[in-house]
Amino acid sequence: MTMNDLTTVVQEFLAECREDYVGLWVLVRRIRRAGATDASNMLETSLTLLEPLLSERKIIAGEFVRDDKSHSSPLEGYEFRQWGMPPPEVIARIKDEWTKLGRDPNLGEIVWFTLR
Repeated sequence: MTMNDLTTVVQEFLAECREDYVGLWVLVRRIRRAGATDASNMLETSLTLLEPLLSERKIIAGEFVRDDKSHSSPLEGYEFRQWGMPPPEVIARIKDEWTKLGRDPNLGEIVWFTLR
């Protein structure tokens, strides 16, 4: 995997963040498609790509939280809540939760991102 491949991964990730909320698993999938095969490096590669995006305030991290109201659909009542912490703490939280998970994150796990 080359630096150009990683630049493309970041550009595509940011483009998707412009349109919607994007889960961590999407970034992992993009890194894999760019040629990363070493699962042990996936966490560090992901954090390396996320750190400047968070520090430069290009993206924000958070999660979807459901309100306590009754809803007619199991998909209703969720809102995005930004994690109220500085970028180094966001990176540490992602690393901690990923490590506890013991595998690459899947759909909806750990964190979501969007543009500021």
